[in-house]
Amino acid sequence: MNPNYLNIRGVGKTFKAKGKTYEALGNVSLHIAEGEFVSLIGPSGCGKTTLLNLIAGLDKYETGSIDLDGEAISGPGLDRGVVFQNHALFPWMTVLDNIMFALDCAWKDKSKQEKREWAIHCLQMVQLGNAIDKKPSEISGGMKQRVGIARAFALNPKVLLLDEPFGALDALTRESLQIELQRIWSENRRTVVMVTHDVDEAILLSDRIVVMSRGPRAELIDIIPIEAPHPRNKSDLPDFPGYREIRSRIIDKLSFQFQ
Repeated sequence: MNPNYLNIRGVGKTFKAKGKTYEALGNVSLHIAEGEFVSLIGPSGCGKTTLLNLIAGLDKYETGSIDLDGEAISGPGLDRGVVFQNHALFPWMTVLDNIMFALDCAWKDKSKQEKREWAIHCLQMVQLGNAIDKKPSEISGGMKQRVGIARAFALNPKVLLLDEPFGALDALTRESLQIELQRIWSENRRTVVMVTHDVDEAILLSDRIVVMSRGPRAELIDIIPIEAPHPRNKSDLPDFPGYREIRSRIIDKLSFQFQ
């Protein structure tokens, strides 16, 4: 396992609006191992999504560098799959066609039958094999998000980027998808970077939790390893070694940002 698979070195990002400059990120450095699950947590507006977008290649940084598996990131690529908080499905397409559209764009050299078989496999992986002919309006919010996860995995990316993927879901659906994501990740062992505001979700899913400071010029202020074995169950969290200390440490770091 490569311990320096995804490397963020001294990255800075500024935005300009109405003649003013806002420095969102300042000198952010982080090294993520191959197959590692890392969560970014911090106050609203601290630049978590900005950092995720820079890794995805959806935005450009002014200083520093980001590379994945030895290659510099300079724009979007099929080696990175993104799951947004909004499922971002085409409403006029069926569940299967939403996956097929992504594969048609990415797999120019594959036959339609090969792409269809793989798309169905990915939907079965998220337990949606019976919903392939339904349109987004005919399925629940949780099922839509499963389609988004299946679409990202279908491209077989090196890194999966999750931007609060369960933030808009009810508590029961959220917990169900957390379990589902753990299962899929355990089977595929893709490198995952997830943005979340939920401390317990971060502890439940992560190998490490990265705490970010408030903006402007947000930085990384703590990196916390979670040593409990996978898979994890939310109801068992209080029994994990060091759970209370880890949770208090994160909350203290977050609370300090508002003092």
